[in-house]
Amino acid sequence: GEYVPGNNPKAKGAIPLIRKAIDGGEYAEAERLWKINAQGPYSARYLPMADLRISMDGIGEVTNYYRDLNISDAVSTVSYQSNGINYKRTSFISYPDQVMVIKIETDKKNSFNGALSLSSALRYRTFKDGENALILKGKAPEYVAHRSHEPEQVRYSEDDSKGLDFEVRAKVILEDGLSYVNDSILYIENASSVVILLSAGTSYQELGKIDRLAQGSIDMVGTYLAKAEQKTYRELLERHISDYRELFDRVSIKLGGNNPEKEKLPTDIRLKEFQNNDSDQGMVALYYQFGRYLMIASSRPGGIPSNLQGIWN
Repeated sequence: GEYVPGNNPKAKGAIPLIRKAIDGGEYAEAERLWKINAQGPYSARYLPMADLRISMDGIGEVTNYYRDLNISDAVSTVSYQSNGINYKRTSFISYPDQVMVIKIETDKKNSFNGALSLSSALRYRTFKDGENALILKGKAPEYVAHRSHEPEQVRYSEDDSKGLDFEVRAKVILEDGLSYVNDSILYIENASSVVILLSAGTSYQELGKIDRLAQGSIDMVGTYLAKAEQKTYRELLERHISDYRELFDRVSIKLGGNNPEKEKLPTDIRLKEFQNNDSDQGMVALYYQFGRYLMIASSRPGGIPSNLQGIWN
């Protein structure tokens, strides 16, 4: 969309009246005064930028499935076995290198065959960039309805003057095998491991300014990807962990004694048991650290602040 001032100019004068109504127990009146005089307009809707889809050939029945999120390193891991082959996928988003990194590896040489594609729920086009990279360029609407009953749900700017532009680039790095692009799908054949680098940006400049000539972070998408490509996977991982731990390791917390049996449980089961018995103080400490992980991963100095903290996450 476009910049919309969020402050209600009548709010300052209405606050004393709202407080008076609350102090007098007139809560319905306080709510009425708030809605009329203090509540600001709806903000623009948050929309998904794009989807990276990875398909893998030869996956049958899956056994030994395991996944985790290591909040000490901000690294996600998935592993499983299928048709006698062990697969492992490691993912992280690097702040210093401004890329998402996904490594898929197998324990059988030349056994990975699959494809990846980029798409979006918004208006977009995709292009090939050589035989190992895809580019998606898209456009956000100027307006999206806030409720499903509104007659106009989505509106795009006719002259492209409103609504953010965005760009996503994905590139694969292979140690063996080959890759090629056909009809906006990147195919991978006979690889032992695959590293996927992804970078994204929008035309957002700063509060209230969308300059279509100065494309903001869009200009840097290709640069980030090119620089990341010059580093090994190990270098990218180590730079990511070092940057993240500099913040995460500032705080440690321990509440009571350890409970080794509880710590062995999957987190969803541990959380469910905690609802019936809150003696697992290690779960409290873990949840506190999970909140810190979310904050570090979603916002850094000089960037856009985290929002919707509360029941939404």
